Amino acid sequence: MNPKILFVFHQSTTHPGPVGYLLQQRGYQLDIRIPSEGNSLPTTMDDHEATIVFGGDISANDSETLPFIRTELDWISTVLSSGKPFFGICLGAQLLAKVLGSTVARHPQGKAEIGYHRIMPTYPGSQYIDSQLHFYHCNLEGFELLLDAVKLASGNIFDNQAFPYSENAYGVQLNYSFTIISLGEPELFN
Repeated sequence: MNPKILFVFHQSTTHPGPVGYLLQQRGYQLDIRIPSEGNSLPTTMDDHEATIVFGGDISANDSETLPFIRTELDWISTVLSSGKPFFGICLGAQLLAKVLGSTVARHPQGKAEIGYHRIMPTYPGSQYIDSQLHFYHCNLEGFELLLDAVKLASGNIFDNQAFPYSENAYGVQLNYSFTIISLGEPELFN
C-alpha cells in the first residue's frame, strides 16, 4: 500500500490541484477529509506521512459558530506533536498561526487580498522562493507572527505570507494550490 498524505479540505468543491498531482506522481495516496461535512480527523498520525490543510471561505476565528473549526484547531496539535510534516495553505496557515498563539484578523484598513498579488521572499525565504512571484490570493484576513517567528515571505496587503513553525511545519497565506482547475476548467495535468 502506498504511503498516505492527509488532505484537509473545508468544502467539497476543493480540488487537490498541483499539490495532489505531484504527490500522486511520487507514489503517495491522498486521504481527503472534509470536517465541515462530518469527516473525522485521525486521532494519531500513525497511518499518514504528512498533513496538508487547505483554504476555505471561513475564518480561523469561527470556532464558536462552526464546531469543525474548533475540532481542527484542537487537532493540529496532534500533527505537530507527531513530528510529521504539516503544511497549511491559506486558511490552513491561519489555523496554524492561531494554534501557535498568533492573532488572525481582518486588515486594519479593511483591505482584502483577492486576485493575483506579488509576494517577496525574505532573506530566509529565498531558499524556498526564487524571486518575486505572483500568487493567487483570496484573503479577507491575515495573521500576525509571534515575536520569535521567521517570516519567509511578505506581501503588499497582508505583510505575513509564509512562516515555519519547525523543520516540519509551515504555513503559507498565498494560495499556490489554486489553479485553473479551481475555476471549473478541464483538468490540465492528465
